Amino acid sequence: MVRGAYLVSTIPYQYHISMISIRPYNTEDYLAVKENLKEAEMFVPDVDTAENFHQKSLRDPESILIAEDNGEVVGNLFFMEDGWRVYLFSFAVKMKFRNQGVGKKILERAENILKNRGYTSLACFISDEKAFNAFYSKLGYKKEHVSPLRVIYKDL
Repeated sequence: MVRGAYLVSTIPYQYHISMISIRPYNTEDYLAVKENLKEAEMFVPDVDTAENFHQKSLRDPESILIAEDNGEVVGNLFFMEDGWRVYLFSFAVKMKFRNQGVGKKILERAENILKNRGYTSLACFISDEKAFNAFYSKLGYKKEHVSPLRVIYKDL
């Protein structure tokens, strides 16, 4: 399973956004983020646990960002730093809020945080060419290489 971004929607329905705010994750957000990841088909039960999210947010409170509209979690974006580059993952916007600037706003917030930390680039693994064309390319992202991605892991 590739964990990347899923933002492209062909659903014509749009929800009226009143005021989107971007903030760090807190433990009360877990169920909403879990449902958001499930809706985007990105939820991995063994990995996306409340405890893992909590530990990640303790190590770096800004590494999980939440987009919120009137108290409702409508999007999330996670990032990991390795000292050389930053990787985005679990970037999802609730279906009824897609194509309304929520993804752009949360991504720009992450980019600003990372620029302030001294990073000059970031990467995001995507599995959908349409997502690149419809969203990322418009925000200045470039393809680094083309290959079928596979994620493998080992429990330690």
